[in-house]
Amino acid sequence: NEDIIGWISIPETHIDYPILQGTTLNEYLNKGYDGSYNSLGSIFTYPEADLDEDVHVVLFGHRTFDQQMFGDLNAFGDPEYAVEHTVYLYTPKGQYRYVPAASYLCPPSDTDMFSRITEIESYMAAIPEAAADGNGWADTARLETAKTVLTLVTCPPQHSDQYRRVVQCVPMPGGD
Repeated sequence: NEDIIGWISIPETHIDYPILQGTTLNEYLNKGYDGSYNSLGSIFTYPEADLDEDVHVVLFGHRTFDQQMFGDLNAFGDPEYAVEHTVYLYTPKGQYRYVPAASYLCPPSDTDMFSRITEIESYMAAIPEAAADGNGWADTARLETAKTVLTLVTCPPQHSDQYRRVVQCVPMPGGD
């Protein structure tokens, strides 16, 4: 499928999937990587996203009860669990290693935290506040030095109509 633009893998989780990019944001919400209907959808990003060049890459995926797709992301609400994991992003142009730097809940209407941005410094400064408001955590030392961020978005197990789980990762030192 020419809409596969990369791959995400997080060892010791079930997350190991292609990344899809359609002509609309929600094209792969209920469509598998093979183009057929699939209630699990795919891991997908914005139609105009560039996984290699954007300062903020956002990936969306469903949460399932059997931990498929982004079902394991909710475990990243525990900072001790999160920091033990490395996130790998593969594209035709490169491979990138990220470490979780924040995780929290926010309303789906708070699109500021998972929208496309071009100015990274003020965005990174806003993450600790969003984490505090969303009963989450943030590693300010990791956030202060990062020049890019990978944001993973899914629904939490409870109140999924009111919240989204956001996990924000920064490049591992020497990981680019």
